[in-house]
Amino acid sequence: MAGRPSGRQETLVLAAALLVNIIFPPQIAAASLAVMLTADAAAALIGRKFGRHKAPNGKSWEGVAAFILVGYGALAAVLLFLFLHDVRSTFIVMISMPISVVVTFAAMAWL
Repeated sequence: MAGRPSGRQETLVLAAALLVNIIFPPQIAAASLAVMLTADAAAALIGRKFGRHKAPNGKSWEGVAAFILVGYGALAAVLLFLFLHDVRSTFIVMISMPISVVVTFAAMAWL
């Protein structure tokens, strides 16, 4: 695998995107593809840059963690947007929630 990529992953992503678009309604398809594509890109970038510990499937645990965290973040953003129907409100909530969690845990650690 040190040489040129085989293109298998790209084919699988394209096939999954086509299936999702055929099977599901447009809103669900867009949400699932947004989560998959952002999380997969984050996993690839973080796994290549910071991947030190290998998982049994050959991927890095750091990439797996990045996929989970970014996937949950993207899913939360999509769901918030679907409920709020406003980009500005979604952005405000997506910024304020992590800040409040970090401040809360920092205060708990300080006490």
